[in-house]
Amino acid sequence: MMANTQEGEPQETLEISGSVLTGFNMGAYFMSQKGYVEQIYEKLSFKPYAGTLNIKVIEKDMGSFLKLRHSGGITVKGFEAEGKTFGDAILHRAEIRGLECAVIIPKLSKHKDVMEVISERNLRQAFDLSDGSVITVKVYLDVS
Repeated sequence: MMANTQEGEPQETLEISGSVLTGFNMGAYFMSQKGYVEQIYEKLSFKPYAGTLNIKVIEKDMGSFLKLRHSGGITVKGFEAEGKTFGDAILHRAEIRGLECAVIIPKLSKHKDVMEVISERNLRQAFDLSDGSVITVKVYLDVS
């Protein structure tokens, strides 16, 4: 399936479904770091809510998730702050039920079957989600 961006560049879309699960609040910690917030705003034009929506990808969509993990995307550079090193991440524009969001893939992620989604809104609240809720994310891949 192909879509056009505002710039008219063709994109491939992937639909990846899974069930919501509670993380370890590390997404909240990382998404509150100024170095990430500023870059995400610069690249995606929204300031991320301090947290990520964690989605355990269903088995039938693991191929699409692996493709996503190995695709280019928008790079967020790592940085140092308060004596700590924060690593690079890759962003892919996405949407859930028409709401703009992005999949964020930290370069050093330990997750192999969990997709992390960021948005300017708390996605759990926006869609009344709880652990086990099934959700589908439409992700845009650049094909240019």
